[in-house]
Amino acid sequence: MKDESTPAVSRNVWGASSWVLAIAATAGVGVGVGASVAAGRASSTGRAVPATTQPIPAQRTAAVAATPSPSPSPSPSPSPTSTSTSALTPTLTPTPALTPALTPALTLTPTPTPTLTPTLTPTPSGPMDMAAVDRALDEQFKKQKSNRQFAKEFYAAYGAGRFASAAGPTVLGTAIIARAQSLADDAIDPTPYAVDELTAAAQDTAADGGVQLEARLFQTLLDLVMDHRFLHKAGPFRLYDRADIYEREKKELTDFVAQMIAAPDVNTAMALLDPPHPQYQTMKAALAEYRKLAAAEPGCPKLSAGWRFRAGSRGEEVKKLQQRLACEGYYTGEINGHFEGATVDAVKAYQAHHDLPPEGNVLEDTMESLLVPLDRRVKQIELAMQRMRESRFDRMGDFFLRVNIPAFTLRAYEKGQVIREHRVIVGTNKLDDDKVQLVQGHINRTKLFGTRLYEVIVNPTWILPKRVEEGELATSLEKDADYLTKTNIKKVKLGSGTEVLVQGAGKGNVLGKVKFLLEETNAIYLHDTDKRQLFKKQRRDFSHGCMRIDQAIDFGKWLLARDGFGQDEIDKAFAASSLQRGFDLKNPVYLVTEYITVDLASDGKPLFYDDIYGYDSAYWNDKLPPGERTRWGSEILRPRWVPVMAEDTVDGWRKAGKAAPRNLGPDGKPKPIAPKDPDIDEGP
Repeated sequence: MKDESTPAVSRNVWGASSWVLAIAATAGVGVGVGASVAAGRASSTGRAVPATTQPIPAQRTAAVAATPSPSPSPSPSPSPTSTSTSALTPTLTPTPALTPALTPALTLTPTPTPTLTPTLTPTPSGPMDMAAVDRALDEQFKKQKSNRQFAKEFYAAYGAGRFASAAGPTVLGTAIIARAQSLADDAIDPTPYAVDELTAAAQDTAADGGVQLEARLFQTLLDLVMDHRFLHKAGPFRLYDRADIYEREKKELTDFVAQMIAAPDVNTAMALLDPPHPQYQTMKAALAEYRKLAAAEPGCPKLSAGWRFRAGSRGEEVKKLQQRLACEGYYTGEINGHFEGATVDAVKAYQAHHDLPPEGNVLEDTMESLLVPLDRRVKQIELAMQRMRESRFDRMGDFFLRVNIPAFTLRAYEKGQVIREHRVIVGTNKLDDDKVQLVQGHINRTKLFGTRLYEVIVNPTWILPKRVEEGELATSLEKDADYLTKTNIKKVKLGSGTEVLVQGAGKGNVLGKVKFLLEETNAIYLHDTDKRQLFKKQRRDFSHGCMRIDQAIDFGKWLLARDGFGQDEIDKAFAASSLQRGFDLKNPVYLVTEYITVDLASDGKPLFYDDIYGYDSAYWNDKLPPGERTRWGSEILRPRWVPVMAEDTVDGWRKAGKAAPRNLGPDGKPKPIAPKDPDIDEGP
């Protein structure tokens, strides 16, 4: 929620609604497969934990990323109209993905990028007829105006003959076909690619000199680039289709394709398609394993929703529980019907990986989770991979922070490794209202954005937003007339002449000991809290939208020391009981908030989280972007304490600059005020 205590800043940084992208064109006009691209790296988790990811191949870069490493110069190449070709082998079969063998305990390691050994031996060929290519592009893209225009402009700039000739596909063309054949491994629907038809077309090029295949392979390459790196299908709010990409990111798309065709070898070119998310390859291995588990699930026993197990339980039902745990790789012991020892440990491991307290008993929540079909877990992983492809990791640099909202965690990454992890409290999903702005609904959800953390403030004060002043605070004052004095809240006149309520720094301040300011996020920020006991809860969505961080003092000291501030200076600031001190970071830190309901533990296994905001459900039910708010008094998304009000009445308040009355009943008469949900406190 908006907090007027945060000063307005104007900084040139990519924000919640748009990104500043500046991709340098590096591609030469070569037939070889081109220059590699350097990009920032990242990973995920906090506390020092064993790394489970491996360095990610070079990705597209942006102006906000760390300074890229120099790209290798492209190898000398023929003129734009010359071609590299070879005799076509009878069948184009992709090199199998190198998915590691998984232990029964489902220990996952990243799936390496397959080595694409060319099946074609390049031989010299004559130039491709550009007029014929132009006609082929018209035919290939006849129903796709934007694609056709892009293709023609690209060929005019870079020439033809890179993907096919009379002898069949080139080395790069063969790699494109192989990548299309393995799309399912990346949870990308291969149906639109018509791979069988493409493979057949690759064996029939003599008649037209490979012109039709050239156009078709270029479209396939465009589709691969779009699906892997550009399209936003899962959002939940930033949804970009192909037309959007051609309009918004045409230059970046052009540069990306140019980088691929200028790469020094085919492996470098194909590696550019791999998403930069540090967990992507390991998640890909998890998908392969869970598909196997789901295929074998019909052989697993059926559990009953009413069953409950505690240490010491015995019997046939326990045997079925052991078998069910074994079906997902958590139990490897004897099926003996004894709920003890290894069985309890397996339940704890299952709970730790399924967003449940790892206490070892199988009660209602654990049984409900065990009843989720494994093919549903497959869908969850597939959606997670789509959101990873849409992630902003390639814009983050070597060191950055990531908050995954369903996981309630902040993780610090450096060079692809997780170096710290902290629990966080995020915005509540419960319905609420804002009588000042005259809106209601899921208005407290933490937003998804990319920004930079630029200042650390020790002993912060808090200016109460009007919404809190008119809502929770007014309710507290009705219960206790001395509430302002007890909570150190005073009325203060700002330099602008505006009078506001300010909670002083020190003990009891809702922001705790320290807050962390973020650029261009409408006053959403990280901060400590005076209610640290809430971090013990498994589900932690309690705030008005800001992110409260556990162990905030340690995090702040670590961040400042890393930025170059002296330890004595840091300790002195934190030792003060109420004296405020602000630290402007010399090197602001990139931070991204994401919504991905599958993460990876330090052991490489998937961590499945609840869909707390319903964004996964909205995706599966084709209801993106999700509706989150509506006018105050509407029948939909209405908190229980808000009466149903006529639209004309609310519009009249809005035009007059009035807030909604706090005690208005549906008949327009005053009524007793219903208390709000106790889990929504007055803090940010």
